[in-house]
Formats: sequence, structure tokens, C-alpha cells
Amino acid sequence: QNRVLVCGAKNVGKSTFLRYIINRTLSAPKPIILTKQTSEVAILDLDSGQPELSPPGMLTLTVLKRPLLSAPPMNMVVGGCNIHNDDERFHHEAAYFFGDVTSKSDPDTFIQMGSQLMQQYEKLNAEKETPIPLIVNTDGWVKGFGYEILSAIIGAINPGHVVQILGNTKAKSFDMSSHVLLPSECIGSNGKGMQ
Repeated sequence: QNRVLVCGAKNVGKSTFLRYIINRTLSAPKPIILTKQTSEVAILDLDSGQPELSPPGMLTLTVLKRPLLSAPPMNMVVGGCNIHNDDERFHHEAAYFFGDVTSKSDPDTFIQMGSQLMQQYEKLNAEKETPIPLIVNTDGWVKGFGYEILSAIIGAINPGHVVQILGNTKAKSFDMSSHVLLPSECIGSNGKGMQ
């Protein structure tokens, strides 16, 4: 699957990695995680506090056609298109106003909006021969109930890859083992891949 979810605590480099993987996917002949170079990539931004492409408080699904080479405020999409460039290099396919900078305020609505954006992504790809790769940006609340919200989002998105960026302190690290498919789980009893 060409779905990558990026997670980690606050201030561990998620946004930097997100921009790197977006730019690498759109410009390199051999992308590092996704399977093919593509002319567009979809970003499901579920970080309502520090979104990459919208004002705070928004959850968005955005299609990019060119790398992000500026700071996030210069990439902001308002009213359906980028406010600093009218070349239509990216636009929101769908956007919801969550109304807060953290999922703590209404976890159920947050998860529902994330799931609805994922459904929009699937509709976007329904008639495409080759699906648009998806990169998911998540917030930095990864402990306690924040981990439960992250787990629900992972379940709704079903990513092919989960990239966990760890911090250098215990407070910025968390266990993702419940979301890891171990090699023994990938091999059936006949020694072949699961059907």
C-alpha cells in the first residue's frame, strides 16, 4: 500500500520528515518509502495544532503536485487554493474545521473527521489506475488517551507503513508494538505469505 503515517511526540521532527518524504516522493526517481515516483501525492493532515497546509484548527486532505520548498505559512491553502501561488500546485480535496489545536477537546469528532477524510481519499482513487500515494501527518499527543486516538486513526487509515519518530527522552518515546506486524505473522503455516 502507498499509505505512510508519520507519528511521534511533539518536537521530534515529524514536520521536517513529512516535508522530506513529500519532496522525495514528488522529485526523486526512486522514492525511499513509496513504491514509485509520482506526479502527485495526497497529504492527510491530522495535526490540528501545527498543520502544514492550513490554518490551525483544520483537518485536511490535500493533493500536492510540486515539492514544498517554503516554510508552512507560505504553503497555506485557504479557500481551496494556495494563497501565495496561483499556479494550482496544490489544493484541498476536503477540509473540516475541527475548531481546536488538540484532539483532546473532542476525540470522537476528531476520529470521525479523520475517517471521513480517509473516505474522501478512497473516493479520489476509486477511478484511478494508479492510486495517489497518501502521507498522513499526526499530532504529537502520543501518551495515554492520545495513544488511543492515534490507534483509532491507524485503524481507520490502515497504512502500509507507520513511521515512528522517537525523541531522545522517555517522555518523547512510546511503544507502537501493538501496530507492528511481526515476520511470523506475515508467513502462513505453509511458508508462503498470508492469503
